[in-house]
Amino acid sequence: MKNEKKFFYVDNVSGEVAGPHTIKKLKELELTNNILSDSQVTEEGTENWLPFNEVVRSESLKFFEISENFLKVLIYFPECA
Repeated sequence: MKNEKKFFYVDNVSGEVAGPHTIKKLKELELTNNILSDSQVTEEGTENWLPFNEVVRSESLKFFEISENFLKVLIYFPECA
C-alpha cells in the first residue's frame, strides 16, 4: 500500500496522545467521540499541532487538487485513460 500520512492526536476520552493513524482512521475515531473537531492533531515527524477539522480540510483540499489535476491530464491526453 502507498505511504499515507500518519497523525497523532489528543484522545478526547483519555486525554493522552495517541497514534499514529491515517486520516481515514481519525475520521472513524471521530464517530466514537475519541477525537473531536477541535482535538489537537499533528502529522508524524512534525511538531505543528492543529485542530482536527483544519487538518481534515487541508488534506481534503490536497486530494481535490490532485484529482482535479489528474482530470485535466485525462482531458488533454485521453489516451492516458
